[in-house]
Amino acid sequence: MRSALGTVEPITTYLYIFMKQKISLSIGALLIILIIGLLFFGKGSARVPEHSKLDGTSKILGSKSSDESLKKYAVNFYMENSASMDGYVNGLTEFKDVLGKMIVSAHHSCKSASLYFVNDKIYETTDNAISFIQMLSPSKIKVGNVGATDVNQIFRNILARTGKNDISVLFSDCIYSVRNVTNELDNAKNATTDAFLQAMGKNPDVATIILQFVSRFDGYYYDRNDSPMRCNSSRPFYVVITGNRDALKKLYDTFNIASLPRLKNKCLLSSESWTLNSNNACIVISDYTNARRIKTMKNFLDVEKISLERDCSILTFGVGVDFSNMFVDDTYAADASNYTVEPEGYKVKSVVKASSSATGDFSETPHMPYVLNLEVPVNKFAPSITITLNKDIPAWVKKSNVDDDAGFVPSPTQSFAIQKMVEGIAAAYSANYSNIFKLQININKYNR
Repeated sequence: MRSALGTVEPITTYLYIFMKQKISLSIGALLIILIIGLLFFGKGSARVPEHSKLDGTSKILGSKSSDESLKKYAVNFYMENSASMDGYVNGLTEFKDVLGKMIVSAHHSCKSASLYFVNDKIYETTDNAISFIQMLSPSKIKVGNVGATDVNQIFRNILARTGKNDISVLFSDCIYSVRNVTNELDNAKNATTDAFLQAMGKNPDVATIILQFVSRFDGYYYDRNDSPMRCNSSRPFYVVITGNRDALKKLYDTFNIASLPRLKNKCLLSSESWTLNSNNACIVISDYTNARRIKTMKNFLDVEKISLERDCSILTFGVGVDFSNMFVDDTYAADASNYTVEPEGYKVKSVVKASSSATGDFSETPHMPYVLNLEVPVNKFAPSITITLNKDIPAWVKKSNVDDDAGFVPSPTQSFAIQKMVEGIAAAYSANYSNIFKLQININKYNR
């Protein structure tokens, strides 16, 4: 027995020692791999910064759009019926066509639609949509005080009646009743701001859409001195829509506003200011000149490194932005002059609609993608770039403005003091935040 055991025991012992060493080596190898992995991923995640809310913005933009139902909203249409409006309802005009189309849309898509005349007070009409449009004529709209009308009083009266489940739609020529352009226009502008600030105090989610149309006009134009001048040509008119921001976005699409006859310009205003992140912005690497020299981080937005040619003097690259969840007019967003870039010397050179290949660079499928063409001076490289879309009045407002209309009828695309009025409304929506969005891009390394 002993001799047999003595022969087997050393073999068993050596096998045990071998297996123990092998297991120890395997465990050691696994530990080394684990440590390397933790160091690698830890380093990688540390280098991809979190895009938290930037200073000067109200919130981070969500990645999902709101699908607000119009069925819970009552739409109230207000037509200014002062004497200056007679020419818009004399015969077949675009004014009547636009009003009729919007009323019909409201009847079919909203909780209710009510029709009012407005001057110094509000007067309800019991006519249905079709009969209301058919009865519109200079002789049939004389309800209440149709003399000189204070537009700010109209705003105050309408906004006071605009609850959280109401959408107010004003049809007007939006002309201030002032005689002294030096002293009274700024007071009128401030009064407009005050009226909209009061509305925002009741409902912080309130927003406004301003639409400029052109219509045939056959009547009298009244200048700032209330002097009537015969006019038989096209004149601009405005539709000012106020209500819940998400509801207005839905209304714009449901009413098919973009296709309404002779729509010239638009302006969308809200109090919101957003921080963008990798859910709605990205570095475009698909079809840009320097794309092959840019390596992005895993969040699609920040940059790992940019490799430059030695003779490169200006670096340009594309920044993709999805505007679909923002309350902003695409024309305004596409105007490069509305952007500010930091550091100084950086600029948005142009804004274009994103190509089909560029949309693939987003982390999530964009629904309203544009590319900001960013220009960077080589001698001013910075570790981060901040792009801001400022809240300002659109360029079309200044082009449509006439500072003084005494003694003449402005051109068919211009209105007296419309710039002051839009500035007054816009000032209320920019009281807390001066930008529509901010976007920060972090750049880890520049290579020469």
